Amino acid sequence: MHSARRPRRGPQTANYFATETDNPFIHSARTRVLIPACEPCNNAMEKQFESPAKDVVRRLAANNWAGSASRDEWQAIGYWFAKVLLLLGHPQARYANPRIDKFTVRFDAQAPPPDCAWLSKAAGPPADLSVWIHNTALQETEPHHVMRVPRAAVSPDGTLAHCHELILATPGACVTLLSHPGGTVDHPLVAQGHAWELLRSPPADGSDLSAMPSLSHRDVFWLRSRERPTGYTITDESNDPEWPLKELFGTDEI
Repeated sequence: MHSARRPRRGPQTANYFATETDNPFIHSARTRVLIPACEPCNNAMEKQFESPAKDVVRRLAANNWAGSASRDEWQAIGYWFAKVLLLLGHPQARYANPRIDKFTVRFDAQAPPPDCAWLSKAAGPPADLSVWIHNTALQETEPHHVMRVPRAAVSPDGTLAHCHELILATPGACVTLLSHPGGTVDHPLVAQGHAWELLRSPPADGSDLSAMPSLSHRDVFWLRSRERPTGYTITDESNDPEWPLKELFGTDEI
């Protein structure tokens, strides 16, 4: 994506935010997010993401994501959420509300952000980018699954490709974006039939997210881990007796 002086007016986000301190901030009005983007890139994203998803996103979001949609609509929703989360997590994203901007969660600033160049092209998302969605009422419960995400994948020539994760939760929908270069993911909720991967495996025509079990937005805990060689697989490690302790520290590099 090309950078330019003119900021892209990003998505109008909700008025309830979870911050890095994990304390909710309730704002009296919606806020805007500004992203540096040139006009051609802005127009390309409008055509590729906003226009195909606009009607179905408005219809479902207005009803806490309850209601049926076609397979193509669910995939359009997945593409839209991929765009939204990649831009919200980008280090250059700036929230109009300064308090939200100060505390909001972004991608790890110590590593290059996920590839966003595809957002302004027609090539589609990279194979190592996934978007999952499950039904939630924002229940505050302990996680039932732990997924150990490497900080980076190491190629045979020693090149590092960094992993990133970001979650957006709103009543009725919890959306997780994961950039996992060099690896694959066996998502436990998908295996149980309690979540969908939207970019490549959207659900069948007529699927209704609200018909799925309502789970906590914290049901899956993504644990930052050591670097791994390419070819790794992220699997559920909730049977590991040590993981609740590691959750306390947020990493297994203790």
